[in-house]
Amino acid sequence: MRISNKKLVFAAFISVFLVFLILGCVIGVSYCIKGSVYFLLQNIISIAYILLCVMAIVILNEKPRVFSVALIIANSVLAIGRLYLLTYRIYHRLLFLTFVLSVLYFGFCLLLSSISRKQQDKNKLKLNGVMPLLTVGISLVVEGLEVSELIETEIPLPRDWIWITLVLSLIAVVVGAIVIKDRENKKEYVGKLCGVFFTVIFVVFVLPLMSIGYVNYVFDTSTPEPIKSVVVDTYTKSSPRSPSRSYHLVLNVDGEEVNFDTNGVLYSQYQEGDTVCLFKYEGAFGWTYYEYQFDDIYHYNEK
Repeated sequence: MRISNKKLVFAAFISVFLVFLILGCVIGVSYCIKGSVYFLLQNIISIAYILLCVMAIVILNEKPRVFSVALIIANSVLAIGRLYLLTYRIYHRLLFLTFVLSVLYFGFCLLLSSISRKQQDKNKLKLNGVMPLLTVGISLVVEGLEVSELIETEIPLPRDWIWITLVLSLIAVVVGAIVIKDRENKKEYVGKLCGVFFTVIFVVFVLPLMSIGYVNYVFDTSTPEPIKSVVVDTYTKSSPRSPSRSYHLVLNVDGEEVNFDTNGVLYSQYQEGDTVCLFKYEGAFGWTYYEYQFDDIYHYNEK
């Protein structure tokens, strides 16, 4: 049955609203200091995930491919399972694997689209690939940011990696300078070259750094070592030009001071001199990290 254009526009509007709702709740989660409010916001995020998945299926419109719908439904099930059914690490493993499948499926849809002769079929294939990638991708980004507030990872930064990134960025700028023919507007021309430079840095350096730390946590199977750490200092950071604020706990861990960039709920629970229980892991890639297990919200079975 064909869905009218008005309904598609309405579904798209609702999807955008849900994305902003999720982002708003994520910001609220970072700043709230009451555990009950934190849990309520997490439930709203889960419901918004599910509704976003429903809208994605609606937008797929005519004859969506089964695998597209399966990935979207899997994401919606995981959204509620993270609070009530699954342990924290198992949830993130399943979410990451679902995202990988979404990326592979997106590539498969692009391949089919490239060999298809009808433009209508090309558009349907692209849409079938994009919708799971977007819905699962949003979940992964949001949940990955939360993980960063509950763990502190010691990731060595190899100097070679930094130099390689800079060299690739400069090469990309040179190629861009050759490829970009329109140079009449100097500001626009320089802006494009700067965009190329920083995009390469983000793709080659920043994005892998963020992803590697996440994967190092998600697929770690080491046995945790409970560690009692003492709060050395607590402080917040805020910008005079924006309402954003970050919460920090400075802990004495194994004789060294570790700065935890955490959320408001954890920050409000501790004062200088208090003892915090952390769990030390070896990491999937051998990069040690410390985790605060948020038992009031999530389920853990690794103690």
